[in-house]
Amino acid sequence: MRPDRPDHELLTYCSLTVQGRPTFVFNHNLLHTPRSPGMSYRIPSTSSLQSTEGIGQHAISDESQRQSLSPHTTSIHILDNDCLLNVFLLYRPAIFDGDEDENVRTLGGRVWNRERWWYKLAQVCRRWRDLILRSPSYLDLCLVCTFGTPIVDMLAHSPPLPLVIDYSDKYWDISAEEEEGIIFALEKRDRVRRVRLQIPVPDMQMLVMAMDEEYPVLEHLIMVPSTEDKSTALTLPETLQAPHLRHLTLKGFVLPRGCRLLTTAVNIATLCLFMDHPSAYFPPNTLLRWISFILQLETLMVAFSFPVPNRDVERPPTRTPITTHVAFPNLRLFVFRGVNAYLEALVRRISAPRLEKLGIQFSKQLTFSVPRLLQFMNTTENLRFDSADLEFSRDEVHVKLHPREEAETYPLSIVVGCWPYQFCVKFLPLPILVGISLGTSACISSL
Repeated sequence: MRPDRPDHELLTYCSLTVQGRPTFVFNHNLLHTPRSPGMSYRIPSTSSLQSTEGIGQHAISDESQRQSLSPHTTSIHILDNDCLLNVFLLYRPAIFDGDEDENVRTLGGRVWNRERWWYKLAQVCRRWRDLILRSPSYLDLCLVCTFGTPIVDMLAHSPPLPLVIDYSDKYWDISAEEEEGIIFALEKRDRVRRVRLQIPVPDMQMLVMAMDEEYPVLEHLIMVPSTEDKSTALTLPETLQAPHLRHLTLKGFVLPRGCRLLTTAVNIATLCLFMDHPSAYFPPNTLLRWISFILQLETLMVAFSFPVPNRDVERPPTRTPITTHVAFPNLRLFVFRGVNAYLEALVRRISAPRLEKLGIQFSKQLTFSVPRLLQFMNTTENLRFDSADLEFSRDEVHVKLHPREEAETYPLSIVVGCWPYQFCVKFLPLPILVGISLGTSACISSL
């Protein structure tokens, strides 16, 4: 049985009948909340709300109720529309927290159903409902399509607000009715703002094929299969475009040669590509060509879960190679998993002076050569260390470098897949420790 979700609240607000006149207590400091100078919004005129003003004008008509109120409290219904909008805006929860770990940020943050914050406010009274619905841009209103949402009915009885499509509970499968509803929502291309799908591979492929045109307001696109099926590679439509995309996370997808998504979404801040199938492999030159258009990158993650022979990495590119240097002034997080030859080919053409965290996981290899990585790290301003931890397990070595010995976080993490311990010690890329953090003290532990 699925968890209880208040998805039917929105279907009833249009025909809401107020049975009482609730009284609210508020802080007078909320009246003077400054507006953001860059925000524009529309406040309903007093005349347009005259028919509903009576709901709040006499909210405290009973003398006993009036006496029960403290001299420092007042009914919220005395607020004008401008003040009410400021109260609503302060009530709006943060959709994206700032304290998520890397894995949570990769998946676009936590639950997106926080976008329902205004549903109950719209049911308080007709005045509030009219005010909220007349200020969708200022309040940044959205409709949420998720498990249990009757999408077709909701869209038929709701204003044309931006859509948030979130089916990311990996423990629940989607039904045929839900699949039909998701396709129906995806067809509203000029309204889809965020999409997060974490569903089985067969369902994912069917829904992806429906995304074959331009999505002009799409900001987040996160598609991660909930089931492991490395025998099947998903394919992204060549015609899919999202010029305002800011966050892209794909796992198990093949990016066709003529894919327009990465060449048109030049404002991406977070790019996460996880390849599970050999057919999804793309050479370093192709990746460089894609990201050379995305100069505002803040997070870059590239991971191959299958072995890539060095000869494939070092093979001359079939198209014109990228020979110019690409600088990413805003890149803060860079994560790579694969063979060191691929990473070497990548970092030799890029720089990230403000990089704050670097995570590397090398596949099992007998030898490592990382001169380009050392040069890349030396050009950064923040990757400086004075202590290191080495952790040995059965099949890998984990190196963590800290800016100071008592620091709990580590800006550099290197995991090396290996065979028995003697190979781990012999072939561990210790030049990174020597070349980057002179004077580093190492703490060696065994897991």
